Amino acid sequence: MALIRKRLRLAERPQVLFAWAALALACQAGAAEHSGASLEYQVKAAYLFNFTRFVEWPEAAQGEAATDAAPISICVLDSRPFGDALKKLEGQQVGERVLTVAVPKIGEPGAIDHCSILFLDRRANGVRDELLRKVDGKPVLTIGDSTGFLSEGGIVELVRRRGRILFRIDVKHARRAGLRVDPQLLGLALED
Repeated sequence: MALIRKRLRLAERPQVLFAWAALALACQAGAAEHSGASLEYQVKAAYLFNFTRFVEWPEAAQGEAATDAAPISICVLDSRPFGDALKKLEGQQVGERVLTVAVPKIGEPGAIDHCSILFLDRRANGVRDELLRKVDGKPVLTIGDSTGFLSEGGIVELVRRRGRILFRIDVKHARRAGLRVDPQLLGLALED
């Protein structure tokens, strides 16, 4: 299975990107009130964006018209906590690909079929297990912030520690989904 390749320049190393994102978000802490997003959700939006740079999806994940320019669709169940942070991601370039943001209507057939990334926050308790089952083995990067998200079948768990948001990655779940996670990103992840 051919993978969509992303070329990383030295300036795109995860440490540099995450440091710049954290610095930019810290500087915008006062702007969080105006955008309607908490600083926590601005940081989470930055993570969603940066993960797209260090994960490779199989070409088949984008349908018959798979090309390096196929969009990466970030799906969230509720965009309100993010304020404008997700709107700012819409249309951003990741290599040759463009980011799109969607809020799928759960319960509609095929609602999450187009998602490249599915973010399930801790408030998604009622539907999290069902959605994780629906995307199990499919090329969808599942990201959640609830305790135990990886043990439920998720791929990336956002963890809050000492006022910082860090992350864990389950490589086995990523492989089962046909995703390749860049070793540089794995080096930044928390170990259990």
